[in-house]
Amino acid sequence: MKKLPHIKIKELRKKRKYSQQYMADHLGISQMAYSKIESNKTQLNWDKLNRISNILEINIWDLIDDTQTIENEYSENFTFNEALDMLKQLLRKHDEEKKILKDEIQLLKKQLKK
Repeated sequence: MKKLPHIKIKELRKKRKYSQQYMADHLGISQMAYSKIESNKTQLNWDKLNRISNILEINIWDLIDDTQTIENEYSENFTFNEALDMLKQLLRKHDEEKKILKDEIQLLKKQLKK
């Protein structure tokens, strides 16, 4: 089952028994702003993902790879090359999904013109 970063963050925070306030304090934001991260109302940038992964003491790739589950995140220690390969794989997957969406948009535009 795929897990999005905001879901993983919440599960890992609870697993570590950290409060939202604790996370917010370490990120330098309000608890309300942090709550928006976990409810996917705030888009996460690379810097914030990196800071969250450091607080949760996990590899950043574990947060962004939607094929990994929480259960195996603590057992994975990636070398630089493995992390780079994973990033390349994620980028390829992203590009494939982007192409599919572009094709769907074009198809919908054609249907609207009819």
